[in-house]
Amino acid sequence: MFKYKLTRQFEQLHQIFNTVIKYIHYFNFKPDNIQILATQMVPYFIKLDEIPKEMIKNNSSTIIYDVFNTSIYIMKEEYPNQSTMSVKILSDLVNKSKQNLDICRNIILTVQEYSDSVHYLQITSQRSFKGDKYCNGNNCLRNITNEQIYQFCTS
Repeated sequence: MFKYKLTRQFEQLHQIFNTVIKYIHYFNFKPDNIQILATQMVPYFIKLDEIPKEMIKNNSSTIIYDVFNTSIYIMKEEYPNQSTMSVKILSDLVNKSKQNLDICRNIILTVQEYSDSVHYLQITSQRSFKGDKYCNGNNCLRNITNEQIYQFCTS
């Protein structure tokens, strides 16, 4: 059952990222309005049936939830001549169980596939990984090693 849920989480994250990439250019906001972006994007995606109903809880209009009840915020950021998304994942992975390590690893590896479109992935308030266009050599999504994932997911 756990492996099924990992696969489902992978599918859910892919669906969300593909939706954001598909529609990101329809949202024309300035960088100082970042908080507004999540509030306006998610309801739009819900109306288009681009977000599975199982990912919407508590009538939230800004947060979506994966199969493990992980809170996911996806925001658009504007830079000259490009739009990018930032992903904040607020996971309740408080103990160092093997399952929590697998969940965290699954999130990182899934977002890594979109490193060319992601500004950053933040899973905890202490650390984040940068996408391809914003990485200066440290904590890059595209270069993350299994050891870094392990250290990150167990810290």
